[in-house]
Amino acid sequence: MFNKILKRLGKHFQVRRYAYEFPYYIAREYSAKEKYSVSEIESIITKYNFSGEFNYYGHALFITEDEYNNLFIHADSVESYDVCRRKVSKILKINKRSFGFHELITRSRYPGAITITKDDEGNFVYSIADFLDSSAMGGH
Repeated sequence: MFNKILKRLGKHFQVRRYAYEFPYYIAREYSAKEKYSVSEIESIITKYNFSGEFNYYGHALFITEDEYNNLFIHADSVESYDVCRRKVSKILKINKRSFGFHELITRSRYPGAITITKDDEGNFVYSIADFLDSSAMGGH
């Protein structure tokens, strides 16, 4: 019983980490965009030590539902695309079923490292600074 509670708690914290940190890291490494390749997602999971056990959360954020289903077609104990996205939207308090990069990055754990402006056509433009740079975080 206690082990089940610890496992659920561990999963909860890993999912929160995917929700709050993953968008920042992937945008910093590969620039801001709505979708990323599976190899880009996997490289961030590895480089920043995200839990491989719950890697499907990183994929659900940035690939299409069809790509997700094809990628995890034979995987055991992987939650559905919709379940992953619902859990992330609940954690981040996003009040819509369909969300994209903008909703994810504006709720990032490192908001001071992200500058959002609009171009002449009204599209969002994101500048992602290295969060280790204290001046980007409003530090001294």
